[in-house]
Amino acid sequence: GASGGLGEALCLAVCRLARPKGLILSARTRPELERVRRQCLELRPEARAEVLPLDLTEVDALPSAAERALQVFGGRIDVLINNGGRGFRDAAAKTGLDVDRMMMDVNYFSD
Repeated sequence: GASGGLGEALCLAVCRLARPKGLILSARTRPELERVRRQCLELRPEARAEVLPLDLTEVDALPSAAERALQVFGGRIDVLINNGGRGFRDAAAKTGLDVDRMMMDVNYFSD
């Protein structure tokens, strides 16, 4: 997502280097997305930056989220960076099936 780590760094780099006309920032947490949005607009005030909160574990919500994203800029997306992902560190014997399912939902099925 765009709210931190690699996703945030990519958004800021795009604003610094590519002069985008518009951005759609997506991740689970609206406050963090709004923070990144403000940083993008500081770098590129003429750009349109929209926030689209989205949880990739809610697979059934993905088609409608994609439609909303298309509507933001008139049905056209020139570049899509899909970097949503989750990690988990623990011994396999200690990891519950719910964690495995969550990891698969985000890292495999949400693409």
